[in-house]
Amino acid sequence: MKTPAFYLHPRNKNSNENTFPSRVWLRKLSLSSLATLLLLMLSSRANADFVPIPLSPDSFTHDVVVERAAPPPLVPVTSAGMDTGTNNTGFGWYERGYNLDFIATGLPAAGSVYTSELDMNYSFQFAPSYKSNNAVLIDSSLTSAALVLRTPAPFGRLSFLCAAGDADGTVAFTIRHEDGSAEPGTLLCPDWFHGVLPAVTAWGRVDVNLFVFNRVTYPQPGLFPRDIVLTNMTSPVTRIEFQYLSGASHNAIFAVSGALAGEDLVEPIEVTGYNQDLVVEATANRRGQLVGVSTATMDSGSANTGCSFYEQGYYPPWSGTGLLPAGSIFASASAADHQFLMPPSYLLNNAVLLDDIFATANLVPANPVACSAVSLLCAAGHGPATNGCIVFHADGTAETNSFVAPDWLSGEAPALVANGRVDTNNKYVDNLNAGRPGLFAADIALSDTTSPVTNLALTFGPAPTGAHTLVFALSGSSGAPAPQPPVLTITPAAGGSLRISTTVPGELQSTTALLGPATMWNDEGPIDSSLLVTPSPAAPVKYYRVQAQ
Repeated sequence: MKTPAFYLHPRNKNSNENTFPSRVWLRKLSLSSLATLLLLMLSSRANADFVPIPLSPDSFTHDVVVERAAPPPLVPVTSAGMDTGTNNTGFGWYERGYNLDFIATGLPAAGSVYTSELDMNYSFQFAPSYKSNNAVLIDSSLTSAALVLRTPAPFGRLSFLCAAGDADGTVAFTIRHEDGSAEPGTLLCPDWFHGVLPAVTAWGRVDVNLFVFNRVTYPQPGLFPRDIVLTNMTSPVTRIEFQYLSGASHNAIFAVSGALAGEDLVEPIEVTGYNQDLVVEATANRRGQLVGVSTATMDSGSANTGCSFYEQGYYPPWSGTGLLPAGSIFASASAADHQFLMPPSYLLNNAVLLDDIFATANLVPANPVACSAVSLLCAAGHGPATNGCIVFHADGTAETNSFVAPDWLSGEAPALVANGRVDTNNKYVDNLNAGRPGLFAADIALSDTTSPVTNLALTFGPAPTGAHTLVFALSGSSGAPAPQPPVLTITPAAGGSLRISTTVPGELQSTTALLGPATMWNDEGPIDSSLLVTPSPAAPVKYYRVQAQ
């Protein structure tokens, strides 16, 4: 028999459809040892706007945001790869000198002339730059291209330096002559990793996004010479056109050389018309740990490894991703009445860290102010995480509360979406424009609405193993006091049933799978004060919430 689980989430029915005051923690409850569970949360927002409450600099305990002026991240420098073509993922080529541990591996330097490893009579010249288009790519997405000779000349033989990703490939070509004649044919491009007898051996390849090396010092991958004999040996060749035939391979031509009629020496031909950048240049950025730019991360807290937030402008290809610049004021994306002030600097401590190591912290407003409710801008790594919060007032009173920091990658209704994170271990940025990670507003209603708030004493837990709560900002409302939060209880009843009780009427809803914003909730019926639930032995695990009226 599966043990039922319950997700109790009081919610303001009049609030934005996707807005949750905060997200509560999950807990499976044993029918045999069920104890009363109290979850206190706001049922609606305060009746006035939440405005930023600047914090004293000492409130912030750790630097968890990578500033935009930090050592640059890994940025794709190619437009296509051999594995996936213009999807530009998987493995591709790199220039000699890029792999600092094995500087002799990779393709010859851009613009260099390279003598074939098979025949010293053959030489090829690579594109003049690996920072721009440096090869012709023909596949099912790029179905045509042309190389134009800088200086047309007659040839008896042409040799193409080529390879294919994903499998051997065949490309159609047409040789155009100055006299208007044309010579069609097909060109076999051997698989770059499994072809035999290469003219150029790279001795390694690199992931064009992760910049991880593979098969270094192995005699792979390779570029291969493929010869064609011309019938028109008197009229100069002006251009060579390529067309896609069929298949899933990604066919790359890096160079063309030619021999005069009756000659054995095959020498480079200068051409234009390369349509893709397939080579990571030697000067491109490399994997490496971000040192000295943070003291903690969302992933590992003060261990300062793994992924964390970065400031807008840090990742140039998507400069609009990341957290807003330090000192910015913004309105919550999920509740426009909530405004927050981002920390004043990303070079200094910019968040409050709570976890098993740093179990307590103190938020101190720079200028104490009376509030009917406060809102913490927060998130949790490996969350959600529940946290204690004692609010102290100038008149000596104190109020004990709690708040939940949603998981930064899967929490619902974020106040601010970063649309990207950076791995501080290697400078790799991911989750771009994925609607995550986020920061969230956690509201706490206050009973003492006249005496200024002097400080908030925060405590960590209960929370999942490895969780870390980060608080970035505080806002407050001075309007009418927020309604008292509902109190939810679960108690065992006769026959294996469970009684769900609420102090606020609403609609009971359930789901069998928590999928963040994509969660599908089903109405179980209205609940005035309590409702009896009888799970069947074969019923799937369910999570419940109450949508308060």
